[in-house]
Amino acid sequence: MNFGQMSPSLAARTLSMAAFLYYGCDYSAMSDADNDKLAIYVAHNWDYLEPEMQERLESPEAILATTHHILISRQAYDAALTWAVDFVGTYPPFVVQAEQETPTGMVGLMGVGG
Repeated sequence: MNFGQMSPSLAARTLSMAAFLYYGCDYSAMSDADNDKLAIYVAHNWDYLEPEMQERLESPEAILATTHHILISRQAYDAALTWAVDFVGTYPPFVVQAEQETPTGMVGLMGVGG
Protein backbone atom coordinates (compact mmCIF):
# COMPACT_ATOMS: atom_id res chain seq x y z
CA MET A 1 0.00 0.00 0.00
CA ASN A 2 1.21 3.48 -0.82
CA PHE A 3 0.10 5.52 2.17
CA GLY A 4 1.92 8.65 1.03
CA GLN A 5 -0.79 9.27 -1.55
CA MET A 6 -3.60 9.00 1.03
CA SER A 7 -4.88 12.05 2.81
CA PRO A 8 -4.37 11.83 6.57
CA SER A 9 -8.17 11.72 6.95
CA LEU A 10 -8.53 8.74 4.60
CA ALA A 11 -5.59 7.01 6.25
CA ALA A 12 -7.17 7.43 9.69
CA ARG A 13 -10.48 6.05 8.46
CA THR A 14 -8.73 3.11 6.81
CA LEU A 15 -6.85 2.42 10.03
CA SER A 16 -10.12 2.55 11.99
CA MET A 17 -11.89 0.15 9.62
CA ALA A 18 -8.94 -2.26 9.60
CA ALA A 19 -8.83 -2.19 13.42
CA PHE A 20 -12.55 -2.93 13.66
CA LEU A 21 -12.25 -5.85 11.25
CA TYR A 22 -9.19 -7.23 13.06
CA TYR A 23 -10.32 -6.86 16.67
CA GLY A 24 -14.08 -6.96 16.22
CA CYS A 25 -14.39 -9.57 13.48
CA ASP A 26 -11.16 -11.58 13.63
CA TYR A 27 -10.41 -10.63 10.03
CA SER A 28 -7.18 -9.09 8.70
CA ALA A 29 -7.83 -6.57 5.92
CA MET A 30 -4.11 -5.77 5.70
CA SER A 31 -0.81 -7.20 6.87
CA ASP A 32 0.59 -6.30 10.28
CA ALA A 33 3.43 -4.46 8.53
CA ASP A 34 0.99 -2.35 6.50
CA ASN A 35 -1.09 -1.66 9.60
CA ASP A 36 2.03 -0.47 11.44
CA LYS A 37 3.05 1.75 8.50
CA LEU A 38 -0.45 3.21 8.36
CA ALA A 39 -0.46 3.91 12.10
CA ILE A 40 2.90 5.68 11.78
CA TYR A 41 1.62 7.77 8.85
CA VAL A 42 -1.51 8.77 10.78
CA ALA A 43 0.51 9.56 13.94
CA HIS A 44 2.95 11.74 11.96
CA ASN A 45 0.02 13.62 10.38
CA TRP A 46 -2.01 13.92 13.57
CA ASP A 47 -2.42 17.70 13.36
CA TYR A 48 -4.17 17.38 9.99
CA LEU A 49 -6.96 15.16 11.35
CA GLU A 50 -10.40 16.45 12.26
CA PRO A 51 -10.91 16.88 16.04
CA GLU A 52 -13.59 14.15 16.00
CA MET A 53 -11.16 11.68 14.43
CA GLN A 54 -8.46 12.61 16.94
CA GLU A 55 -10.93 11.86 19.73
CA ARG A 56 -11.80 8.46 18.23
CA LEU A 57 -8.13 7.52 17.88
CA GLU A 58 -7.16 8.95 21.31
CA SER A 59 -3.56 10.04 20.62
CA PRO A 60 -0.63 9.46 18.25
CA GLU A 61 1.13 7.49 20.97
CA ALA A 62 -1.90 5.28 21.56
CA ILE A 63 -2.30 4.24 17.92
CA LEU A 64 1.41 3.49 17.66
CA ALA A 65 1.02 1.05 20.55
CA THR A 66 -2.26 -0.59 19.49
CA THR A 67 -5.47 0.18 17.63
CA HIS A 68 -7.60 -1.96 19.95
CA HIS A 69 -9.07 1.09 21.70
CA ILE A 70 -10.32 2.93 18.58
CA LEU A 71 -13.95 3.99 18.33
CA ILE A 72 -15.47 4.15 14.86
CA SER A 73 -18.53 5.94 13.61
CA ARG A 74 -21.56 4.01 12.50
CA GLN A 75 -20.71 5.05 8.93
CA ALA A 76 -17.18 3.61 9.25
CA TYR A 77 -18.63 0.45 10.84
CA ASP A 78 -20.87 -0.06 7.80
CA ALA A 79 -17.99 0.73 5.42
CA ALA A 80 -15.77 -1.82 7.19
CA LEU A 81 -18.43 -4.49 6.76
CA THR A 82 -18.67 -3.66 3.05
CA TRP A 83 -14.88 -3.84 2.79
CA ALA A 84 -14.91 -7.28 4.44
CA VAL A 85 -17.68 -8.56 2.16
CA ASP A 86 -15.65 -7.39 -0.84
CA PHE A 87 -12.78 -9.59 0.36
CA VAL A 88 -14.55 -12.69 1.70
CA GLY A 89 -18.00 -12.56 0.09
CA THR A 90 -20.03 -12.88 3.32
CA TYR A 91 -20.36 -11.22 6.70
CA PRO A 92 -18.49 -12.98 9.51
CA PRO A 93 -21.08 -14.39 12.00
CA PHE A 94 -19.88 -12.10 14.81
CA VAL A 95 -20.57 -9.03 12.70
CA VAL A 96 -24.07 -10.16 11.73
CA GLN A 97 -24.93 -10.63 15.41
CA ALA A 98 -23.31 -7.32 16.42
CA GLU A 99 -25.09 -5.55 13.56
CA GLN A 100 -28.45 -6.69 14.91
CA GLU A 101 -27.67 -5.60 18.48
CA THR A 102 -25.71 -2.39 17.93
CA PRO A 103 -27.60 0.91 18.08
CA THR A 104 -26.52 3.89 15.98
CA GLY A 105 -23.72 6.05 17.33
CA MET A 106 -20.15 5.23 18.12
CA VAL A 107 -19.10 1.62 17.84
CA GLY A 108 -16.28 0.22 19.94
CA LEU A 109 -14.11 -2.50 18.55
CA MET A 110 -15.55 -5.04 20.95
CA GLY A 111 -19.07 -3.64 21.25
CA VAL A 112 -20.81 -0.34 21.61
CA GLY A 113 -19.09 2.81 22.83
CA GLY A 114 -20.25 6.36 23.48
